[in-house]
Amino acid sequence: MTCINHTPKPLRKHPVGATWRGLKLVLKDNDGAVINLTGASVTMHVREKKDSAAPALAFSTADNTILIPTPTNGAIFIVGRKINVRPNTYHLDIKLVMPNGDVIYFFPNTWEIYQTVTR
Repeated sequence: MTCINHTPKPLRKHPVGATWRGLKLVLKDNDGAVINLTGASVTMHVREKKDSAAPALAFSTADNTILIPTPTNGAIFIVGRKINVRPNTYHLDIKLVMPNGDVIYFFPNTWEIYQTVTR
């Protein structure tokens, strides 16, 4: 089974209605070797509460909001977009499904989305 050696840094606070630039992560195993992502799928859900039924934001390789341009280098790119959700502290993680069926969750994090004063 593949383990991901990744210590998440908190995502920077982000204003409602502004365009987020996205995120790049390079996935490595516990030995520091890059994980080959050939045939893998990746999903990231951002939820208001961990147990919220529906995500406030969803990103996936299925709809090209997460990209794996060169699978052998272990990098994933979560594509930026305008963030139009209610101001709050959101919860997120990333799910990686390997071609052999292994499912790995990583990057548990919170993300503060705040209301701006200037409109």
